[in-house]
Amino acid sequence: MTTYYYQPLPQMPDGLLAYCDRHHYPLSLKKKYIVSQLIDLQTNTDIDELLLKTSLYSNSISKSSVYQVLQWMIAHDLVSKTTIDDNIKVLYKTNFGKLNLLRMYYTQQPQHLTEYSNLSEVA
Repeated sequence: MTTYYYQPLPQMPDGLLAYCDRHHYPLSLKKKYIVSQLIDLQTNTDIDELLLKTSLYSNSISKSSVYQVLQWMIAHDLVSKTTIDDNIKVLYKTNFGKLNLLRMYYTQQPQHLTEYSNLSEVA
């Protein structure tokens, strides 16, 4: 079975790449497509919309792949999960505050960053 990739490699935030490397989470091409779509959407999205957006990049990204990436990102507070309509609909949204902290911590590392009380959670 051949996988066809229709788009170039997505751009990933440097801080997120460093965080994934530090936590031994290898980012395959499929995972990068999923993460980049979550970041690009910048709004609450459900699994079906996310799967539709990622399928534009590759025909082999499955719903289970999207769920696995979402579970890891939720566990590391990179994505928030919200349920509505009595737990019938589940929405996901990227935590841009944490991504900004990762960017500062792993790329710039300014002196004042140690003032953040949740710095231990970032690293």
